[in-house]
Amino acid sequence: ADVMCPLLDLFNHQRGAGIEWRCSPTGIEFVAVHSHQKGQELFSNYGARPSADLLFSYGFCIYPNESDSVLVSLGCPASSAAADKRKTALFKLNHIPLTTKPGGGMIL
Repeated sequence: ADVMCPLLDLFNHQRGAGIEWRCSPTGIEFVAVHSHQKGQELFSNYGARPSADLLFSYGFCIYPNESDSVLVSLGCPASSAAADKRKTALFKLNHIPLTTKPGGGMIL
């Protein structure tokens, strides 16, 4: 569950940070799972979330964010020749991978 934790919410985010949040009836522990050097910054990991979720939930976003995506409607059935041409054109234009979604949309 997403909850605000005063002071612990002040840690900067880093995807893959070696931090575990441990909850118990007496409180929350923020535990580093590997050693750190004295004075080294500790990061929290807010998870692989799109920037809109990070901004809404935590008040920040990251760029570039590999979890960001955009749904694009092809305006035709996903299995049609027109859809194949449009997918190819979008890929060439943007040089980014495309994933077809049910109903004819794509995730860019």
